[in-house]
Amino acid sequence: MGELRVFGDCEEPPPLPPPPPPPLPLPQALTPISCGVDLSATGGEIIAQVTAPTGVSNPDINVIRDGVLPPAGSLELLLGYDTFDGVNAASEGWIGYAFDSAHEWSEVFFQEGLHFINGGWFNTLTVEVRQGGVWVEVTGLTITPAYPAADNGVSYEAFNLTFDPISGDGIRIIGAPGGTADFISVAELRVFGDCLP
Repeated sequence: MGELRVFGDCEEPPPLPPPPPPPLPLPQALTPISCGVDLSATGGEIIAQVTAPTGVSNPDINVIRDGVLPPAGSLELLLGYDTFDGVNAASEGWIGYAFDSAHEWSEVFFQEGLHFINGGWFNTLTVEVRQGGVWVEVTGLTITPAYPAADNGVSYEAFNLTFDPISGDGIRIIGAPGGTADFISVAELRVFGDCLP
C-alpha cells in the first residue's frame, strides 16, 4: 500500500490562543532619579528578616518586584508583603536582595504596603550594603519625599532613597519596625546600581 487517507467529521479547527501580550514597561515611578540599572528586575535573591510571615498580606515575597504600584491610600491586602510573625518582638526589620557578585549601588525605590493597627511601617529607615559578609550603612542618604518614620495612616506611599555610590553583593532597607507587633510592610522594592560613566 502506497497511501491511505481517511476523512470525516468536517469541523473547523479550534482557533489558536492569542499570543501573550508584550511585557509592560516599568512604571515611571520605578525609573531611577539618580542613575543605574534596575538590578532587582534582572536577578538577585530576595532576602528578609522574616520569610514565613503569618499575617494577612501576600505570603509570596516575590510580590515586592512585580512592578505593581497601588495608589497611595489603597487598602488592597495582597499587593504587598509584611513581616508580621505574631508576638515576636524585633528591634529591627529588614528586606532586600543578595547577588552572586558585587555591584555598585546608588538608589533604592521603596513602596510601603499596608499600615495595620499594630504595625506595617518603619520607625527609622536606612539602607545597608553587604561587603565581605558585613552589612555597612550607606552615606549621604536622601529620602524623597521625606519618610514619615511613623504611622501616618497612609498605606502604599512610595519613596526614592538615593545615596553615595557603594559596592557590595547585597543591599537592604533596614530600621526599627513600627507598631506594637514590630513589623514592616513592602509593596515594591527595587534596587538600582552599576551607573555608566
